[in-house]
Amino acid sequence: MVATIERKWKSGGSKKTFFKHNGNYVREKETAPDGKITESYTVYDEDELFASFALGGRPVVTFHDSYHRIEFEAEVNTHALNYVLEQRKLKQSNPEAFNKLMTELQGKPTSRVVFDIPAMATNEQGDWTKRLQIDRRFSKGERRLVFKKLVYADGTESGSTDYDLIFERKTERIK
Repeated sequence: MVATIERKWKSGGSKKTFFKHNGNYVREKETAPDGKITESYTVYDEDELFASFALGGRPVVTFHDSYHRIEFEAEVNTHALNYVLEQRKLKQSNPEAFNKLMTELQGKPTSRVVFDIPAMATNEQGDWTKRLQIDRRFSKGERRLVFKKLVYADGTESGSTDYDLIFERKTERIK
């Protein structure tokens, strides 16, 4: 298994990526040409993205909640990696308690939902073909309707990239 990848750029900067397979997370250490070092972590729960954060600055962790289909930021007062690993362990051992904690975290004034997928349509195979995405990094939230056409290996097709006015009408009141 790959443990480390290092990339060097002509500008003099570099990026090292460290794969911690038994911890199921990735640490990236980027060095800018001026010598400034930035370190970030991406933590997985099995094959799903769980959380990400950067060291330095505000102690903010972005949780990627696939169950509720949202991303939200939460400030943490402890060592971020240990905190995230504890939360992942809680999710694996007691999903109900974890979902309750995530709901409480989302309700705190220091937390904010940054990306939400409140509506989605799927085909017979369970793959999404259209969805509403709300990016809340902007003042009023930027709404996007995304349409996807899938072509499977056996040649069957599902979905369409054509605009679906009916789906738009069904989701227009969701904010």
